[in-house]
Amino acid sequence: GPMIHVKLDEGVETATIASFDGVVWLASDSENEINVRWLGLSAQTFSEPITLAEGISKDDICAIASLGIEGVGVLWSNQNTQRYGFRRHVRASEPHSWFPDEVPAGQSAIDYGDGMSDDHLNIAVGSDGTLYATVKTSYDTEGMPLVACLIRRPNHKWDHLYSVDDEGSRGIIVLDESLKAFYVIYTSYRDSTIVMRSSSTDSIGFSDRKVLMRGRRINNVSSTRQIVSDGFPLVASQGDSLMHTAVVTTK
Repeated sequence: GPMIHVKLDEGVETATIASFDGVVWLASDSENEINVRWLGLSAQTFSEPITLAEGISKDDICAIASLGIEGVGVLWSNQNTQRYGFRRHVRASEPHSWFPDEVPAGQSAIDYGDGMSDDHLNIAVGSDGTLYATVKTSYDTEGMPLVACLIRRPNHKWDHLYSVDDEGSRGIIVLDESLKAFYVIYTSYRDSTIVMRSSSTDSIGFSDRKVLMRGRRINNVSSTRQIVSDGFPLVASQGDSLMHTAVVTTK
């Protein structure tokens, strides 16, 4: 098909897309807003931006994901309020119609350091619409959650914040429904490694660290957003020009 150009907002750091009910949605951040744009089947251009949140810091980011029959959802960080935000759009509603901010796991927020949110997040969604996200807090204190996990259930309720590690950064999350497990992979700056911790989806609790990659300045691990089975690929950067790859076998 034809190439479709989209002009994003000044100060944008991230842009992600999700397809739902014949519409492509694009979510991005500006210097102080979280915006979405949509593209219908016969459209040649994306819509004008629809603002979901205001008053974020210029460092904050967002991500959008399809929730199956539940619609699409956008998760974002807000370091000014020291919380995460989430809004949902459902089928057959007007493009500007989004449910109010659910403030994910707001009940878990601790008034400490720079608060519960930071500009690190990554999403995986189960076939039943359960949303799993790895995030980073700004507590920055040994013994307190730094790499953490948010889970939104199909009944629209959020679990409390799950601590994954009190050290680490730039995490991603991978879901394997065949094993009823998910995996949080992130950078350990302390050890110059990419490490992984896993949990059952039935009973949340994280395994010990497993080192997947090692190297000075190794960082920015990435993988698929699809539900996996038996294993998944990883890629990570080391400096400006060197890349590392690995395949994680989960059987």
